[in-house]
Amino acid sequence: MLDIERIKNKKPRREKTPDHAYFCPHCGNWHLTSKIDNNLLKVNSLESQIFELKEENHKLTKSVNKEDRIVLKKDKQLTELKNRNSVLQKRVSDLQSKYNDLLGKYFTLLKLTESTKKD
Repeated sequence: MLDIERIKNKKPRREKTPDHAYFCPHCGNWHLTSKIDNNLLKVNSLESQIFELKEENHKLTKSVNKEDRIVLKKDKQLTELKNRNSVLQKRVSDLQSKYNDLLGKYFTLLKLTESTKKD
C-alpha cells in the first residue's frame, strides 16, 4: 500500500495509476494493478453497506437503549425492594414468633407466682 501512495504522489509515468495490490499465486509476491476487480468492487460495496447498517443499528440501539435503561433501572429497583420486603417480612415473622414465645413464658411465670402466693 505504501508503494501505491508513493506512485500516486510522483508525476505519473503510467497511463493508469495502480489502485490496489493483489497476491500472485504463481510467483508468491504482491503486484500492483489498476485493473478493476469486480470481486473487489462487490466486497467494497458490501463493506459500505455493512458500515451503513451498523451506523443505523447504533442510532436505533442508542435511542432504544435510553428507554430500556430507564425500564431496567426501575426493574432493578423493584427487584431490590421486593428482596428487601421479603427479608423484612421474614424478620417480622421471626420477631412475632419470639414475642409469642416470650408472652407464653410470661403468663406461665405469672401463673406460677400467683400459685406460690396462694400457698
